[in-house]
Amino acid sequence: MDHGDVEKFLRSVDPFHLLPEDALEEIVRALVVRRCRAKEIVFIEGGEGSAAYLVVTGRIAMFKSSPNGKELIVDLVAPG
Repeated sequence: MDHGDVEKFLRSVDPFHLLPEDALEEIVRALVVRRCRAKEIVFIEGGEGSAAYLVVTGRIAMFKSSPNGKELIVDLVAPG
């Protein structure tokens, strides 16, 4: 997916579709498209965030570790 495809996608997603054309184009110029592999860890709870992510294709599973060490899926994030 290239920046043109991402821009088209953003135009269909809240709150991006509400932005003026020039503001959306500025966001698209600044963004970095990242493809993640299946089961890749993108962020760890309690870690310092360094980016914001928007799912364009696929989905992201959000896990929470229980006190006994089990990982529980708390949400599945779909595109948009």
